[in-house]
Amino acid sequence: MWENFKHKTVRDLAWAVSSNGILNDKLAVEESLLREEYQKFIAQLRQLDEDPKLLLKFWKQKHKRLGHYFEQLIFFWLQHSERFTILAKNIPLRSDKKNTLGEVDLIVQDKDTLNYEHWELAVKFYLAYSQNGLTNYIGPNANDYFHLKLEKLKEHQCKILESDEGKNYYQN
Repeated sequence: MWENFKHKTVRDLAWAVSSNGILNDKLAVEESLLREEYQKFIAQLRQLDEDPKLLLKFWKQKHKRLGHYFEQLIFFWLQHSERFTILAKNIPLRSDKKNTLGEVDLIVQDKDTLNYEHWELAVKFYLAYSQNGLTNYIGPNANDYFHLKLEKLKEHQCKILESDEGKNYYQN
């Protein structure tokens, strides 16, 4: 799919939108929905591949970190989506003491369902390491394991809007 595009950034965008998710969880966006939206987006990707100025103009700076680059690709896609509207992105939530509790990646509205959705974005690479019949997925840092990242994502990041600070954000 994405390999057919000539321009590197367009290929990256196509990959970001069409990649398989790794979560089989009620918190994850349905892959069938993403496949459907990718199919709707292919014509725009082809236009961008012929003339990538609009996509390249979107970049304000070079992204040295993969996660930030991935987020920007998804933001671009959503800004050109017929189905989704970005309501907020990269919202830091702070306590009364001004300590940062975390950041909400995205709040979008699905125009088809009229639902408001909190999306957390992540792209990570892990090495599968099996020993004694058990498999661990190790990240680039010695203390970076997939099961820990997934636990933090599900128990902290996806629930951050349920905190007092998250509720205050909604009320303001």
